[in-house]
Amino acid sequence: MQLNYILKEFYGNPFISFYVYLLFRLGMPIDCIDYFELKGVWVKACRNGNVRRLNPIQRGLFRACLTYTKLNGAIINKTVLEMIRRIIEVLTTTPRREALKQGFKKVKSLVENSLLIKVFPKILDWVKNLDYIMYLGFMEINKPEYLKIY
Repeated sequence: MQLNYILKEFYGNPFISFYVYLLFRLGMPIDCIDYFELKGVWVKACRNGNVRRLNPIQRGLFRACLTYTKLNGAIINKTVLEMIRRIIEVLTTTPRREALKQGFKKVKSLVENSLLIKVFPKILDWVKNLDYIMYLGFMEINKPEYLKIY
């Protein structure tokens, strides 16, 4: 009875909670999202303005999941988790993270070009520097539209 109360208190639904508790005790990875994680993402996204990037359907799904986790406990459904993780990725995006993503894409294209490496062998030293990767990313983000290749 005590365990059931504790699980209900932390996870909401006692049956799902017992399942999550067993997986935790067995040392298996638990793929779930709880209320506190969603609330933290939502608060930070409201502060930095990333909530405006969501379309109304995504915003509604996120708010519904936030309410669900508050009332019933953690979400463990894989389909819903996939959708929520995509939304969380949009909400937690910062200019630095976007620059690093674009910079790594640019570095990948530079390293794959073997002719460029033969002509400029120093590039292999440059691409190991995180500041250079971020520089490439910001240059890619701020490139004028007519120079971008799609």
